[in-house]
Amino acid sequence: MKQASKLANSISDLKFFFVGIIVFVCCLFPLRTYDSFVGLNQIDIIAPVFFTLAISLSFFFAGEIIFAKNYTIRHTAADILVIAYMLYTGVCFALQHRTINPETFFEFITLVILFLIFRNVKPQHVKYLLLLFPLVGIAQIIYGIANQTQYFMPGYGLVDVTGVFNNTGIMGGFMSVVFVATLCLPIRNTDSSKFIHRIPFMKILRFVLLFLFFIQLLASHSRAAWCGSLAGCVYFIFFRPEGIYQRFVRKNSIRKLLMGVAISLSVIALVVGLYAVRKESADGRLLIWRISLDMIKDKPVFGYGINGFQANYMEYQARYFSLHPTSSFSNLADNNGFAFNEVLKLLVEQGIMGLLLLGALGYILFFKNRENPPEITAIKATLVALFTFGCFSYPSDVFQLNVIQVMLVALLNSTSSQVPILKKCGGDRWVLRLPFALFLKKQPRIGKIVIVAGLLLFYGVIITFLTNSVLQYDAACNDWKKGLTLFNNQRGIKLLQSCYPTLSNNGLFMTNYGKVLTLSGAYSEAIPVLQKANVLQPQASNYTELGKCYRATGNTAGARGAWNTASRMIPALFTPLYLIAKMDYETGELPEARNLARQLMEKKPKIRNQETDSIQSEMAQLIDAIQ
Repeated sequence: MKQASKLANSISDLKFFFVGIIVFVCCLFPLRTYDSFVGLNQIDIIAPVFFTLAISLSFFFAGEIIFAKNYTIRHTAADILVIAYMLYTGVCFALQHRTINPETFFEFITLVILFLIFRNVKPQHVKYLLLLFPLVGIAQIIYGIANQTQYFMPGYGLVDVTGVFNNTGIMGGFMSVVFVATLCLPIRNTDSSKFIHRIPFMKILRFVLLFLFFIQLLASHSRAAWCGSLAGCVYFIFFRPEGIYQRFVRKNSIRKLLMGVAISLSVIALVVGLYAVRKESADGRLLIWRISLDMIKDKPVFGYGINGFQANYMEYQARYFSLHPTSSFSNLADNNGFAFNEVLKLLVEQGIMGLLLLGALGYILFFKNRENPPEITAIKATLVALFTFGCFSYPSDVFQLNVIQVMLVALLNSTSSQVPILKKCGGDRWVLRLPFALFLKKQPRIGKIVIVAGLLLFYGVIITFLTNSVLQYDAACNDWKKGLTLFNNQRGIKLLQSCYPTLSNNGLFMTNYGKVLTLSGAYSEAIPVLQKANVLQPQASNYTELGKCYRATGNTAGARGAWNTASRMIPALFTPLYLIAKMDYETGELPEARNLARQLMEKKPKIRNQETDSIQSEMAQLIDAIQ
């Protein structure tokens, strides 16, 4: 009987660990039982992860309620901050429910559940979860070599390996995380003679894996990924147990100052050097950051809400070029929905309130916990790599990287929760104990039945509703994908039309649907769709198509306004001004048409191609016709 009880307790301790492994594999191994989607849509990976978590939690919740033991739930200060941030984000979702993209909400719910899963992993199991990082890194490289280089066919190389991310920069960021996690793996354990550090082969294997990841990291040509991996490695070298900081710097103020100066000078030199490598790309990010500051200035406290950056950035870019028509950034501007800096994005979307909550969480997890066992050092170094990468890229817009981030924060909290974070009178000040089992045992039998049945019914209704919503959304996305392949016939348009009620808050879908309607000649139907698309995800191309619809329906003022907006968003574009010049010529406004034609003739193309040559040739003919 005792052995059975001991086995049951062991299984109970491992349940979150096993679910964590399943989710990690589902997210980051290139195992696909479904077709990948188009563009930036990620429901194809969110849906299976959500279903896995829903099924697992159903068993866990029912078991804990029905067979409740006398246990308590222990919350630290970090947990309180995480709960506060979740509630703050939940309020944002509630306030934006009319315009929020359901996919974003499903991702948020999934990440919340994931945090609860990984938060409950026992500290002694954390090192085994960290061992998954080199495995997924190798799996992604092999997948890319097989499917993206066709086993190194002529003309292909590691630079073409993008894994399941289909983006070289994001693959680079992922490899930086994997590289640092592999470097920091706690394979040394002086307390055990049976752990894998006793096998020399494992040390050799880690060296080989690090070499492979380093080569793939270089091949990504991602400066953000290089910075991330370097920052993670520096953190590990300095702050690991018996590292440089612990042995030589910690108790010496002069050495601390010298270390700070050395790191600062190194960072400056690194930034200047990487800026010089690809100056135009760096200038493009500077433009985005400059405009992001204007957005923050207008709504500093609470920001623009969920997806607020994507919904407002291009409008601010148009305003910036209206105020600075001769800006040197004019030829660098393009359609954009990414901040390329996670701190700026957080300030734009959730304001100072969101930054304070996450900043306080980071401070507590990194600086209030003075203990640095190998597992904690590995997690911190990997988080440093991911955060540094996020200072120049957009990991929060990639679901798999969000999973890694949530996992690391939860595991860091789990391993740190055994150490009092804030003390008062010798006790842990931030501990909340909820002895649910004890409360349940005190109830009469009928009361127990009612409470358990009520909780299970409440949970079942919520899970059923969410699961049904995810299924509907996933099915609509599949119809959307089919509709795009058949957009040139009525069947494709009908498929897209059937998706509209479910996907009307998805900016990418509304953009696709509006353009398909325009191509089919359904201009009146396309106008409200493109208008909504410009609310959710404004783009110069959307305004160009909207102007065509206005022109076709006789609204010349609307067409002019839409095309002018597109031109201000991306000053290097030829098409919007070309369409205005043609409209002015056709409506008899010849002086305006001539002026625009001359402006287009003098305009230097960002990239000269057949389209720009054709436009300039046509404008030359228009000038001759007017004269």
